[in-house]
Amino acid sequence: MGGRHRRSFVQVPMLQKPYKMFGSELARALQHNLPRFSVPPASADSNATYIHPRPLFRLWMEADDAVSPNLPHPASISYFILQDIICDIIDIYEVNRKECARYLVGLYNNFEIATFADARPPRVPVLGPDGQPISSADGDVVMVDGMGAASMTSASGIDGEMTMLLDEDSKSGWRMYDVIVEHLFGQMLCLPSPPYRQVYYAAALAELCKADHERFPGVLARAVDTVFRRVHLMDVECVYRLWTWFSHHLSNFGFVWNWRDWDFALTLPLLHPQACLIRETLEKDIRLSYFERIKTTLPDEFLSMIPGEPPGTAFKYQSEDHPLHGSAKLLLEQLRQKVPGAEIEERVLRDVKKKADEKGVSIPEQEDTAREVLVQCVLLLGSKSFSHVLNVVERYLSVLQSLNTTAEARLHTVKIVASFWRNNTQFLGILLDKLLNYRVVDPVSVIAWIFEQEQIENFGRSFLWEILKNTLNKVISRVAQIKSKLEAAQHTYDENEARRNRTNRTVDDVDAKQRDLDTIKAVEISLQSVTREQKEVFMGVFTRFVQLLQNMLHGFQVRGADPNMDWTYWWAYGWFIEVMRMYNQEIATFLVTLESVVFTDQIDPRILSVWKEVKILVDRKNVEVVIR
Repeated sequence: MGGRHRRSFVQVPMLQKPYKMFGSELARALQHNLPRFSVPPASADSNATYIHPRPLFRLWMEADDAVSPNLPHPASISYFILQDIICDIIDIYEVNRKECARYLVGLYNNFEIATFADARPPRVPVLGPDGQPISSADGDVVMVDGMGAASMTSASGIDGEMTMLLDEDSKSGWRMYDVIVEHLFGQMLCLPSPPYRQVYYAAALAELCKADHERFPGVLARAVDTVFRRVHLMDVECVYRLWTWFSHHLSNFGFVWNWRDWDFALTLPLLHPQACLIRETLEKDIRLSYFERIKTTLPDEFLSMIPGEPPGTAFKYQSEDHPLHGSAKLLLEQLRQKVPGAEIEERVLRDVKKKADEKGVSIPEQEDTAREVLVQCVLLLGSKSFSHVLNVVERYLSVLQSLNTTAEARLHTVKIVASFWRNNTQFLGILLDKLLNYRVVDPVSVIAWIFEQEQIENFGRSFLWEILKNTLNKVISRVAQIKSKLEAAQHTYDENEARRNRTNRTVDDVDAKQRDLDTIKAVEISLQSVTREQKEVFMGVFTRFVQLLQNMLHGFQVRGADPNMDWTYWWAYGWFIEVMRMYNQEIATFLVTLESVVFTDQIDPRILSVWKEVKILVDRKNVEVVIR
């Protein structure tokens, strides 16, 4: 560009200016002209990674979408400086959550005095000669802040109260903890995936509560309440991350929360996101603790959000009135005595089939009955712990596999497991994962069960989508493992071939080369098989999603209803977006097939719009696209 350049400078009052203390010395110093700096042009061959704009996560907005006066304006340079420094601290100290919290609490040290209204060191207890905290007559611990002023505070820890601990005469600056919480939540809820594992953000927020237990818990409680009141406007994946984090956070602080502030959610529909967030948080807390412990922390009106009984089994043949109670009791006794699988199949299961045949039951139904009795008894015998059930499954694996040779049989087994552990979804997910490992069931059967009509009422539950993601991840993992084996086999062949080329070949060398080639060929066949399975599984998932959404939209059209007012559709459509977004790399491997078979022009435009955005995400690999 030719002509004269006009120089403009942006004043950033928040930045420290130590040079002002040396004004006279600098005025007498030798002056230098800074050389012109030119940014090198980008090239296709460059390995440089450029920073691209990221969507802003605004937590503290006013009712009219105005910017809060307690925060820098999102379009100001101050906001981006703060964002950059906070993100740098989070990135650098990802390996040490305690150091991360310590540096975040001391963030105000990096800027001019009075930049933050709540910038003062956390108060600490006054210790007596014996090294123990001094208490007042009322039993409160005497605290001293960084300015030396003594004050009193309760020693009860985090109570979940949504109050601001901010002096009235210091509200002229920004709220430092508001800025920190906003950026931590922004990273934790970042789509399509956060920069780090979610547990890191949970640990960092917990450490911040401990580092400044007077002020930070109140800010965090206010942030939780803010996002809770907006969850119905958020992405489904973000809602899932919120209840996963919130349950973890409560487990670190005695499961204490002011639930009565959310009592309005008790009257909402069961699948409303706010009701689901409370219910799923409590269910995960029961996993992290135990049923009676969580029950005692809840107000009476919130007891409806948890099951009436502790998580347990649902053994179908428990009642003596059941026709197969005797057969199940005999089978359990045989299993406890570790009778060989061949005898179990010969003596017990054949007797079950014979009784069913005497009642005129068809052969396929006889097989189903025998399968259900065996799987129920195996699960009951192993219900004490994961190691117990794995031992029983491994001992009778051949029998289980012989009863699950067809797609219908494997789907039936998944239903049996789901029925047995319907009151303990944690065990249900783990058991299905183990049965997938043992090839008793396959991914197609698990996915078929997830999309059955009976599961629609569970669309707002964690366990259903965790099972789906785990199943898809397992298929992807198998492909990755076989690819790794193929690379290792190819590497071994190349090394051996190089060694053989350096010497005179013998008959043994020719045989060894053939063995290496046979190994590579066998692994390639395995890779083709698992790759084909992966494609079939993903095609099945997207086909079922499209069929489900199409049927739901057609039903709304017939009834003249608005799908946006139906929470079942909200969850189904949201999880469809998340699965498409999460597995875009796998989708890229069979993009053409999906477009020609599943995402045709005949489907609803609302479904097709998601497909089009995923195609953009696949085509523009270096650009982050957030599906809305």
